[in-house]
Amino acid sequence: MNVIWLAKPVESERVEVGTLNSPWGEVLTVWHDDALVRLVFVDDPESRDEELDAVSRLWGEKPAMMEPTDARLEELQALLAEWPEVTGKRIPTLEMIGSDFQQSVWRLLLRLQPGQTVTYGDIAARLGKSGAAQAVGRAVAYNPVSVLVPCHRVLPSGGGTGNYAGGAARKKALLDAEGALA
Repeated sequence: MNVIWLAKPVESERVEVGTLNSPWGEVLTVWHDDALVRLVFVDDPESRDEELDAVSRLWGEKPAMMEPTDARLEELQALLAEWPEVTGKRIPTLEMIGSDFQQSVWRLLLRLQPGQTVTYGDIAARLGKSGAAQAVGRAVAYNPVSVLVPCHRVLPSGGGTGNYAGGAARKKALLDAEGALA
């Protein structure tokens, strides 16, 4: 998977937004050139509008809307439809914008295999920052590319599935699809 790591957005004339249906609900995507910058679940018009406002603030302008037939959206929709069996599928380039600490957490998430789960404390320990589980939790919560950067694979040490920006039921469905809760 090709990932571009940035501390802040790069100015661009080409920021586009598109929506698609996934097995877990409607997804809003943001693309900077051909790199996927955001993939978030939007369950209602209000959450979609909030995301569009956030994108406008980040880049300083309102992004262009993509046609539903855009090849990037069609490829991503096909990829999500087969999740987690994506071996050999074209995964878009990701553009991950965040602090050094957030990026270190996201890099670790990208190394997790389908069905493999970790706790917030596990991640903190792997990063050499034991005791930073809450900071890890904030970085996980800020993950801008849901599913492809598998923040759903992080569980609380006390049991259960924990929180998820896309909702608890969606997190459980993703984990079930990967066989993590069997």
